[in-house]
Amino acid sequence: MWTQWNIDLAALGADLSSVRPLTLGIEGAAAKGVFYVDDIELYSDAPAARSEKVVTWFEAESGAITGPFQTFENPAASGGQYIIVPNGDGSSNGNPADASDGWAVYTLDIPADGDYMIAFRGWNERGGNGSDDSVWVDIPGMVTNDEAQHASGWLRSNGVLHGPTGAMVGDLVFDDQEGRTDPVVFTMTAGQHELQVSRREDGTGLDAIAILSAN
Repeated sequence: MWTQWNIDLAALGADLSSVRPLTLGIEGAAAKGVFYVDDIELYSDAPAARSEKVVTWFEAESGAITGPFQTFENPAASGGQYIIVPNGDGSSNGNPADASDGWAVYTLDIPADGDYMIAFRGWNERGGNGSDDSVWVDIPGMVTNDEAQHASGWLRSNGVLHGPTGAMVGDLVFDDQEGRTDPVVFTMTAGQHELQVSRREDGTGLDAIAILSAN
């Protein structure tokens, strides 16, 4: 998940009256890996850090997977693997597929009563044309802040993995009914719950899933 990194320039003695270059780096001679930056903004007063906290996260391939979902290897994926519905096997119209026809099911261990959100990490194969970036999502029996759910009761999260072709992206699960993009908040009790993901657009690669506290 993205981490908000506030840097107090005044405390560093930075002179902002004549800034030309801006350099970002990682300290340590042995440091290695990939460093992603989303937005850089300058404030007179830094905004409060977001309150969402990652409760747990897991690999997408760790669930109970039914075809046409398939597991593939990719060195860019977390754990080296991801799941995807191959091109030609999507189901982007109508209702979610039946349980035996393209589901990924996960057991969630929720530590306390409260409000939670779901984040997906993955990518699409065609990217900018608006395809290959959606799935159906459900946690049976859960109360949500979603006022206009699909008639099936599932969330149609169309665009949750939208981005440049082949680029790794992540977003909070939303329901795009009526054009909405606000994250869906699930009110859950402590204990085990079942997260169900059903295929929608083919070519949607799901790499990792995180559960965040919204309290």
